[in-house]
Amino acid sequence: AAAEPDAAAAGERVAVQALALRCFLKLCGSPEFQMLLNQIRGKAVVFTGHSLGGAIAALAALHYLCISSLSSSCSPSPVLCVTFGSPLLGNEALSRAILRERWGGNFCNVVSQHDVVPRLLFCPLDAVPVHVIIGMQLQQWPGHTHHTGVMTTRVVDAEQEGLRQLIQAHVRTVAMEQKLVDPESRGGSPYRPFGAYVLCSPEGAACVDNSTAAVQMLYATFAACYTRGDTTSLEAAHSCYGDLVLKMPQNLLLKRHLHAMDVLASMSNSNYDAGISLAMEASGIGSEATEATTARYWLKASKRAGRSPSLNCAGLSTRLGRITPCRAQIEWYKASFDADMGYYDAFKQQRSPKKFGKANIYRLKLGQFWDGVLTMLDNSQLPHDFHRRAKWVNAARFYQLLVEPLDIADYHRNNLHKTRGGYITHGRDRRYVRAANTIVHAWSVSSQSIHTPQV
Repeated sequence: AAAEPDAAAAGERVAVQALALRCFLKLCGSPEFQMLLNQIRGKAVVFTGHSLGGAIAALAALHYLCISSLSSSCSPSPVLCVTFGSPLLGNEALSRAILRERWGGNFCNVVSQHDVVPRLLFCPLDAVPVHVIIGMQLQQWPGHTHHTGVMTTRVVDAEQEGLRQLIQAHVRTVAMEQKLVDPESRGGSPYRPFGAYVLCSPEGAACVDNSTAAVQMLYATFAACYTRGDTTSLEAAHSCYGDLVLKMPQNLLLKRHLHAMDVLASMSNSNYDAGISLAMEASGIGSEATEATTARYWLKASKRAGRSPSLNCAGLSTRLGRITPCRAQIEWYKASFDADMGYYDAFKQQRSPKKFGKANIYRLKLGQFWDGVLTMLDNSQLPHDFHRRAKWVNAARFYQLLVEPLDIADYHRNNLHKTRGGYITHGRDRRYVRAANTIVHAWSVSSQSIHTPQV
């Protein structure tokens, strides 16, 4: 089941896996954990865990990121969370919230090709018996190792083939739809991945950092191994990460080097395509596999989506320069009415229709630009400190002060305040709310850097 804490991301209800949440809350309430948090505060930290411990480590990392972002007077301390064979943790609202905070790069999920646990919660919540979920997730939990190890062995002996088929079918459904199933409308799983996924096989490893591509590759790698007839037990597949990690450098540096020339010689396309083929081989998907075409497509899509945030920011700066004349035109429109009735009333009453028409076009163009900036922020396509950079804070503030009065005038001119309600509650665009929050946050950070009270 999923537990819903009292948190929301842009109006969505954040939900996390109930068992992991209960374990984390118990850990968080312990004096030892609080003492450890105080010791590591302000330092670079790595959180890690296996199986259910990975989910708890992710919650601990999120907790540390939250308190660091609220209390730091400068850039937050580096944080990395590495999980091994961890079950999915939360729903789409959690994934989007992590993207909005630009924390996706702080999480790395290592997944074995044969392991069912990271794929288990793609199944509907009532499709997998509770004892199977608990048995798979708690097999190495401190204090329960012996008991749950026995229970897991029974699960493997009696139900492993049926469990594999069940998981493969549901992950395939999710992958074919290219999105997670909405549990309310379709009865599917609410869980969604976040962060980077390192997909391991005996041949090496491949990495994707796009959630949709991660779902596709989780399916393709799992299906490929059982298409070949692999019979690795569930327990062995879930406890193999130590060996995989030890062998990974050898596979990446030696085996890839030995076969690189063969692969390149067989490729008629670019080195980029050769790299995709090597990634497929490393993740355990052979060129003859049924899922090879789909896996190749999503590996390419993931690489295209992974453009450097710094490059995106540079391109955005160029676009800001191109849109600046629109802002200048609205400034001219404002100045032309300053000595008369003011540009708010002039726009509301459509004085000088020619001037009004041009100002309205420039207003809409500027709105589209800033909506695009917000979309890039939400998709974690811009640098983590973008919202603190003076250039963009000042540009957002100037835009809001200049253009929002025209949006308010347009709202009242069309009598939307009578049909929808007040502008602040029912008419204000998200871009203004986000701009205001960004500016307040940037100012608070600046004041903290000058006055740092002892708490």
